[in-house]
Amino acid sequence: MLSIAREKPRISILSGAAEVTRHRWLRKSIPQSREHFQSSGCAQYQYRFHDAGLFPFARFIHLVEHPRRHCEAVVAAIKDAVAHHPNRVPQWLRQLACFSAAHADESSQEHVELDPQQAWLALNKNIGDFLEAVPETQKLRVRVEDVLRDPDAVLASITEWLAIRSDAEAIEVMKHPERSPYARFGPEGARYGDDAAFLRSPSLPADPAEPGELNSPFSWRDDGTGFSAESKSLARQFGYA
Repeated sequence: MLSIAREKPRISILSGAAEVTRHRWLRKSIPQSREHFQSSGCAQYQYRFHDAGLFPFARFIHLVEHPRRHCEAVVAAIKDAVAHHPNRVPQWLRQLACFSAAHADESSQEHVELDPQQAWLALNKNIGDFLEAVPETQKLRVRVEDVLRDPDAVLASITEWLAIRSDAEAIEVMKHPERSPYARFGPEGARYGDDAAFLRSPSLPADPAEPGELNSPFSWRDDGTGFSAESKSLARQFGYA
Protein backbone atom coordinates (compact mmCIF):
# COMPACT_ATOMS: atom_id res chain seq x y z
CA MET A 1 0.00 0.00 0.00
CA LEU A 2 2.85 2.34 0.84
CA SER A 3 5.77 2.04 -1.54
CA ILE A 4 9.44 2.26 -0.61
CA ALA A 5 10.98 5.65 -1.31
CA ARG A 6 14.63 5.42 -2.36
CA GLU A 7 15.73 8.53 -4.22
CA LYS A 8 13.16 11.26 -3.74
CA PRO A 9 10.48 12.27 -1.24
CA ARG A 10 7.06 10.81 -1.68
CA ILE A 11 3.78 12.00 -0.25
CA SER A 12 1.22 9.78 1.43
CA ILE A 13 -2.10 11.00 2.79
CA LEU A 14 -3.19 8.78 5.67
CA SER A 15 -6.87 9.43 6.02
CA GLY A 16 -8.64 9.07 9.32
CA ALA A 17 -11.66 10.82 7.80
CA ALA A 18 -14.60 9.05 6.23
CA GLU A 19 -14.51 8.80 2.44
CA VAL A 20 -18.19 9.73 2.42
CA THR A 21 -17.42 13.21 3.80
CA ARG A 22 -16.10 14.22 0.39
CA HIS A 23 -12.56 15.12 1.46
CA ARG A 24 -11.22 13.45 -1.68
CA TRP A 25 -10.99 16.84 -3.39
CA LEU A 26 -8.03 17.59 -1.08
CA ARG A 27 -6.34 14.31 -1.87
CA LYS A 28 -6.77 15.05 -5.56
CA SER A 29 -5.46 18.58 -5.22
CA ILE A 30 -1.95 17.90 -3.91
CA PRO A 31 0.33 18.63 -6.89
CA GLN A 32 1.93 15.51 -8.31
CA SER A 33 5.33 17.00 -9.09
CA ARG A 34 6.47 14.34 -6.65
CA GLU A 35 4.97 10.91 -6.48
CA HIS A 36 1.72 11.00 -4.55
CA PHE A 37 0.48 7.92 -2.78
CA GLN A 38 -3.03 7.99 -1.35
CA SER A 39 -2.89 5.43 1.37
CA SER A 40 -6.15 3.69 2.09
CA GLY A 41 -4.43 0.89 3.98
CA CYS A 42 -5.58 2.45 7.23
CA ALA A 43 -9.16 1.72 6.15
CA GLN A 44 -8.39 -1.96 6.77
CA TYR A 45 -8.99 -1.56 10.47
CA GLN A 46 -6.72 -4.29 11.76
CA TYR A 47 -3.97 -3.51 9.25
CA ARG A 48 -0.60 -2.66 10.75
CA PHE A 49 1.80 -0.48 8.81
CA HIS A 50 5.29 -1.75 8.21
CA ASP A 51 8.43 -0.28 9.71
CA ALA A 52 8.54 3.46 8.99
CA GLY A 53 12.26 2.99 8.27
CA LEU A 54 11.26 1.55 4.91
CA PHE A 55 10.30 5.08 3.85
CA PRO A 56 13.25 7.29 4.86
CA PHE A 57 12.32 10.08 2.43
CA ALA A 58 8.54 9.91 2.71
CA ARG A 59 6.28 12.62 4.09
CA PHE A 60 2.98 11.74 5.64
CA ILE A 61 -0.16 13.84 5.98
CA HIS A 62 -2.64 12.62 8.59
CA LEU A 63 -6.05 13.91 7.54
CA VAL A 64 -8.52 14.09 10.44
CA GLU A 65 -12.03 15.36 11.05
CA HIS A 66 -14.39 15.81 13.99
CA PRO A 67 -15.74 12.37 14.99
CA ARG A 68 -19.34 13.63 15.01
CA ARG A 69 -19.04 14.91 11.45
CA HIS A 70 -17.48 11.60 10.45
CA CYS A 71 -20.21 9.55 12.13
CA GLU A 72 -23.12 11.59 10.80
CA ALA A 73 -21.74 11.38 7.28
CA VAL A 74 -21.44 7.59 7.54
CA VAL A 75 -24.97 7.25 8.90
CA ALA A 76 -26.35 9.48 6.12
CA ALA A 77 -24.49 7.45 3.50
CA ILE A 78 -25.88 4.19 4.88
CA LYS A 79 -29.45 5.54 4.80
CA ASP A 80 -28.97 6.85 1.26
CA ALA A 81 -27.57 3.52 0.09
CA VAL A 82 -30.42 1.58 1.68
CA ALA A 83 -32.99 3.92 0.13
CA HIS A 84 -31.62 3.40 -3.38
CA HIS A 85 -30.26 -0.17 -3.22
CA PRO A 86 -31.37 -1.98 -0.03
CA ASN A 87 -29.43 -5.11 -0.93
CA ARG A 88 -26.30 -3.44 -2.29
CA VAL A 89 -24.81 -1.50 0.62
CA PRO A 90 -21.03 -1.61 0.10
CA GLN A 91 -19.18 -3.77 2.60
CA TRP A 92 -16.70 -0.99 3.42
CA LEU A 93 -19.60 1.30 4.31
CA ARG A 94 -21.20 -1.34 6.50
CA GLN A 95 -17.88 -1.74 8.31
CA LEU A 96 -17.59 2.00 8.85
CA ALA A 97 -21.11 2.15 10.26
CA CYS A 98 -21.09 -1.06 12.30
CA PHE A 99 -17.48 -1.61 13.22
CA SER A 100 -18.40 -2.92 16.67
CA ALA A 101 -20.93 -5.40 15.31
CA ALA A 102 -19.86 -9.00 14.90
CA HIS A 103 -21.81 -9.27 11.65
CA ALA A 104 -22.54 -6.00 9.81
CA ASP A 105 -25.21 -6.40 7.17
CA GLU A 106 -27.72 -4.36 5.19
CA SER A 107 -30.14 -4.18 8.11
CA SER A 108 -27.58 -3.13 10.71
CA GLN A 109 -28.74 0.47 10.58
CA GLU A 110 -31.82 -0.73 12.45
CA HIS A 111 -29.79 -2.15 15.32
CA VAL A 112 -27.96 -0.68 18.29
CA GLU A 113 -24.66 -1.79 16.76
CA LEU A 114 -24.70 1.31 14.55
CA ASP A 115 -21.64 2.99 16.04
CA PRO A 116 -19.34 4.67 13.48
CA GLN A 117 -17.17 6.13 16.23
CA GLN A 118 -15.44 2.76 16.57
CA ALA A 119 -14.18 2.93 12.99
CA TRP A 120 -13.10 6.58 13.46
CA LEU A 121 -11.18 5.57 16.58
CA ALA A 122 -9.55 2.53 14.95
CA LEU A 123 -8.56 4.45 11.82
CA ASN A 124 -6.91 7.29 13.68
CA LYS A 125 -5.27 5.17 16.36
CA ASN A 126 -3.78 2.93 13.69
CA ILE A 127 -2.35 5.92 11.85
CA GLY A 128 -1.15 7.51 15.08
CA ASP A 129 0.66 4.35 16.15
CA PHE A 130 2.46 4.23 12.82
CA LEU A 131 3.40 7.91 12.88
CA GLU A 132 5.01 7.63 16.31
CA ALA A 133 8.07 6.19 14.57
CA VAL A 134 8.14 8.95 11.92
CA PRO A 135 10.32 12.05 12.54
CA GLU A 136 8.38 15.23 13.29
CA THR A 137 9.74 16.89 10.15
CA GLN A 138 8.17 14.18 7.98
CA LYS A 139 4.61 14.24 9.27
CA LEU A 140 1.81 16.76 9.33
CA ARG A 141 -1.69 16.61 10.79
CA VAL A 142 -4.38 18.43 8.82
CA ARG A 143 -7.97 18.93 9.94
CA VAL A 144 -10.57 18.76 7.17
CA GLU A 145 -12.55 21.56 8.77
CA ASP A 146 -9.56 23.92 8.75
CA VAL A 147 -8.96 23.36 5.05
CA LEU A 148 -12.58 24.00 4.16
CA ARG A 149 -12.79 27.05 6.42
CA ASP A 150 -9.66 28.75 5.06
CA PRO A 151 -8.36 26.83 2.03
CA ASP A 152 -5.95 29.52 0.86
CA ALA A 153 -4.03 29.66 4.13
CA VAL A 154 -4.08 25.96 4.94
CA LEU A 155 -3.22 24.74 1.43
CA ALA A 156 -0.38 27.26 1.34
CA SER A 157 1.00 25.91 4.62
CA ILE A 158 0.79 22.32 3.30
CA THR A 159 2.58 23.12 0.05
CA GLU A 160 5.26 25.12 1.87
CA TRP A 161 5.85 22.14 4.16
CA LEU A 162 6.16 19.93 1.08
CA ALA A 163 8.56 22.45 -0.51
CA ILE A 164 6.44 22.69 -3.66
CA ARG A 165 4.73 25.66 -5.30
CA SER A 166 2.70 27.69 -2.81
CA ASP A 167 1.99 30.83 -4.82
CA ALA A 168 -1.56 32.13 -5.33
CA GLU A 169 -1.86 30.62 -8.80
CA ALA A 170 -0.91 27.15 -7.58
CA ILE A 171 -3.32 27.36 -4.64
CA GLU A 172 -6.13 28.46 -6.93
CA VAL A 173 -5.61 25.37 -9.09
CA MET A 174 -5.68 23.15 -6.00
CA LYS A 175 -9.07 24.58 -5.07
CA HIS A 176 -10.61 23.38 -8.34
CA PRO A 177 -10.13 19.60 -8.68
CA GLU A 178 -13.27 19.56 -10.85
CA ARG A 179 -11.15 20.99 -13.66
CA SER A 180 -9.04 17.85 -13.81
CA PRO A 181 -9.72 15.58 -16.81
CA TYR A 182 -9.83 12.68 -14.35
CA ALA A 183 -12.53 14.20 -12.10
CA ARG A 184 -15.32 12.51 -13.99
CA PHE A 185 -16.80 9.11 -14.67
CA GLY A 186 -14.88 6.93 -17.07
CA PRO A 187 -16.05 5.28 -20.30
CA GLU A 188 -18.35 2.29 -20.50
CA GLY A 189 -16.71 -0.67 -18.80
CA ALA A 190 -14.47 1.52 -16.65
CA ARG A 191 -16.88 3.96 -15.04
CA TYR A 192 -15.48 4.01 -11.53
CA GLY A 193 -11.82 4.91 -11.48
CA ASP A 194 -12.55 6.82 -8.30
CA ASP A 195 -15.12 7.22 -5.56
CA ALA A 196 -18.59 7.74 -7.08
CA ALA A 197 -19.58 10.43 -4.57
CA PHE A 198 -16.49 12.45 -5.45
CA LEU A 199 -17.05 11.99 -9.18
CA ARG A 200 -20.63 13.22 -8.90
CA SER A 201 -19.47 16.45 -7.28
CA PRO A 202 -15.67 16.90 -7.44
CA SER A 203 -15.66 20.57 -6.46
CA LEU A 204 -14.55 22.16 -3.19
CA PRO A 205 -17.16 21.37 -0.50
CA ALA A 206 -18.78 24.17 1.45
CA ASP A 207 -17.44 25.28 4.81
CA PRO A 208 -18.93 22.72 7.22
CA ALA A 209 -21.20 23.79 10.06
CA GLU A 210 -19.80 23.52 13.54
CA PRO A 211 -20.41 19.97 14.84
CA GLY A 212 -22.06 19.41 18.20
CA GLU A 213 -20.04 19.06 21.37
CA LEU A 214 -18.26 15.83 22.08
CA ASN A 215 -20.39 15.35 25.19
CA SER A 216 -23.71 15.52 23.31
CA PRO A 217 -25.56 12.23 22.57
CA PHE A 218 -25.65 10.80 19.07
CA SER A 219 -28.33 12.24 16.80
CA TRP A 220 -28.94 8.87 15.10
CA ARG A 221 -29.60 6.95 18.34
CA ASP A 222 -32.50 7.32 20.75
CA ASP A 223 -30.87 5.66 23.74
CA GLY A 224 -28.74 8.63 24.82
CA THR A 225 -25.48 7.00 23.75
CA GLY A 226 -22.56 9.29 23.02
CA PHE A 227 -18.85 9.16 22.36
CA SER A 228 -16.71 6.94 24.54
CA ALA A 229 -14.08 8.42 26.83
CA GLU A 230 -11.38 7.08 24.51
CA SER A 231 -12.92 8.71 21.43
CA LYS A 232 -13.33 12.04 23.22
CA SER A 233 -9.75 11.94 24.46
CA LEU A 234 -8.36 11.34 20.96
CA ALA A 235 -10.62 14.01 19.44
CA ARG A 236 -9.34 16.56 21.98
CA GLN A 237 -5.79 15.67 21.01
CA PHE A 238 -6.79 16.75 17.48
CA GLY A 239 -8.09 20.05 18.83
CA TYR A 240 -11.80 19.24 18.83
CA ALA A 241 -14.18 20.10 21.63
